[in-house]
Amino acid sequence: PKLRKTIMNWLKIRPEIPLSKIVGKRVVLIDDYLTSGSTFQQASAILENAGALDLIAMTLLKAK
Repeated sequence: PKLRKTIMNWLKIRPEIPLSKIVGKRVVLIDDYLTSGSTFQQASAILENAGALDLIAMTLLKAK
């Protein structure tokens, strides 16, 4: 899906944090505006598959 590709591209843009570096780490996902939660779901799946130990999701604003 398009969202998954977008998230993967974002992760690739950050060369200082390759996916291999998150194995066994706690990861905090921060989104400025939560609507459906789809971004968190896709990002969480990618990070869990890459070996993240624990994920914490935070958002600043939520849609009604």
